[in-house]
Amino acid sequence: MARFKRPRRGQDQPRHRFRSKPGDPRKQAASVMRRLQGSRIRSVGTVRSYQERLAQVAARLDTPLEKLTPAAAVAYLERRATEVGQKTLDMERQAIQAMMRHVTMQLPPGSTLRVVKAVRARTLEPRAYSPSQVRLVAARQAERNALATEIVHASGIRAHELLTLARPSEQPPHDRRAQSRLTGTAAEGMKFAGRDGVVYTVAGKGGLVREVLLPHRLAEPSAPPSRAPAGSCSARAAAPMDFATRSPSSACASWSGTPSTAWRSPSSPRRWVTCARTSPEPT
Repeated sequence: MARFKRPRRGQDQPRHRFRSKPGDPRKQAASVMRRLQGSRIRSVGTVRSYQERLAQVAARLDTPLEKLTPAAAVAYLERRATEVGQKTLDMERQAIQAMMRHVTMQLPPGSTLRVVKAVRARTLEPRAYSPSQVRLVAARQAERNALATEIVHASGIRAHELLTLARPSEQPPHDRRAQSRLTGTAAEGMKFAGRDGVVYTVAGKGGLVREVLLPHRLAEPSAPPSRAPAGSCSARAAAPMDFATRSPSSACASWSGTPSTAWRSPSSPRRWVTCARTSPEPT
């Protein structure tokens, strides 16, 4: 009886339909960015943006990216100016320019492509949430998430920067006066001019620690009840809330309850949290 012989992969099996073809725009863009990432471009966000734009460029051209000339690139940008806005057009021009400088060597060092102005009219519409919209969103969230939404909206920080929120004494801000045109007390006095609140710090892009301002209604813990239960201490009387752990710093032996309720939120009723002691009180 003849034994069935399974064909080896790659000989008789059909090619997977989702595998990239040699002329696939995504493959061309990835090949270019592999030669740029690390040596010329260190930012992960810039690499991602350039790769997305180069894939769009390659999809709209009849020639491969590595054979693109400066004249053909400017002609492409002029056609593209009727389809997209100025921001997208500039990003595509910068991506092509980086490729021609450091990969295909179509541009000499220091030279740039001609800036093409977008023909498409730009619609100026506000994209930020209004305070009433933020309140509607926070009202449909859990109390902890509602507090995070209000802090982000009030201070202007990014969502992931909430995990790095700390007091300046715990996380001092970086000194950027050497890189700023305004130095000394002039720059320091202008940052939060006309605003009132409590200063905190966050770690943002590139590890930069900067100051942010929280309104008093979000920075101050809510008032404790008139009579705290026996064997417990209120969050405010014990210690200020630590934003990183959402728990009192070191006043109680253990923490119980929902940590976010120790903070006053305009979108939720005024509540407080008590921290129970698991160990007996010292005598």
